[in-house]
Amino acid sequence: MPIKQRTIDFVQDTRLLVARAREFERRGAAAEALVAYDMAASLMTGLPPGAFHADLHRWKGTLLFDLGDTASADCLLRRSLDIAHYVLYADGVARAQNALAAVYLRRGDVATARQLYGDASLNAAAGSDQRLYAIIEQCLGAIAEIQGDLEGARIRYHMSLRALRATGDDEGVSWALQRIALAHVDGGRFAEAGLAFDQAEELASARGDRLTEARVALGRALLHLATGALDDAEHRHSRATMITELRPERPLRAEALLVGGRILRARGALEEAVESLEKALGLAERSEDVLARGRILEELGNVHAERDDRERARECREGALADFAMLGAANRVQALRQLVSADSGAQSGADSGPRSSDN
Repeated sequence: MPIKQRTIDFVQDTRLLVARAREFERRGAAAEALVAYDMAASLMTGLPPGAFHADLHRWKGTLLFDLGDTASADCLLRRSLDIAHYVLYADGVARAQNALAAVYLRRGDVATARQLYGDASLNAAAGSDQRLYAIIEQCLGAIAEIQGDLEGARIRYHMSLRALRATGDDEGVSWALQRIALAHVDGGRFAEAGLAFDQAEELASARGDRLTEARVALGRALLHLATGALDDAEHRHSRATMITELRPERPLRAEALLVGGRILRARGALEEAVESLEKALGLAERSEDVLARGRILEELGNVHAERDDRERARECREGALADFAMLGAANRVQALRQLVSADSGAQSGADSGPRSSDN
């Protein structure tokens, strides 16, 4: 067979394997997706680097990131960025920068993440990837929200939503709506949150997007928890757990366990809450997820305080404080410092309390 024909066949076979990997991803079959990506990569061994190499490394790296294998994702995404630069693949550069920014943000390096998001946004705007530009706006909004700039986050989320709706991107629209809904919950705008969740859920269900359905269900559980509707919160959490327990994504499972721990705490089931939160903490630490770890430690501190274990409460809150300080979440840092001070004062008072005299 001529070399040219063999090359064409390899490219066709590779694209078929990648299409199969993407379908496996959509169905939650991560192990099968990784095998298909590896088979595609083996077919391309020896070929000169090109845009498809950059895409292949980024697709696999993004999957590993979603699974919580942050170190392996980092290596592949850096390789993708290097290749994209080398072959002058502008859209590939922007996409790899965006994916790498998420790695830095997960690890708590907000300054580098913001810089990469900014670079990716400029490259996406200058190129042809308007969808990526809109998604990056969501990510920058998330950073603003973490750091207490709620108005800045709201503006970016709505800019992203408008852009994605204009391009007919239902997947991106559902992500934006979910972020907007959670921001409404945090701001006490419960009716608006419910409407945004409704729209996000409808879009996710129509696409068969089980991951987004799970995230929306967890968001609804938090909405019901905030309004005191514990039965509804448990119902939504159960629906999300039915999905997350069958999927391998550690960060999503950690989020489900965190929400479950909050519901258990509200029910007064403090020992069960500790168990759920400690499982979540283990998953977050394995994923190198600083924000998730901070949120989980903060909730563990609250549970231990209600159990009147001030020493454990202080330890958890000090850990959360360190994580939120790394992320620049000044509002959370201030609140936690006050709680840590109160825990220390209560512990000091208990240690120096009256004792029976020796006879």
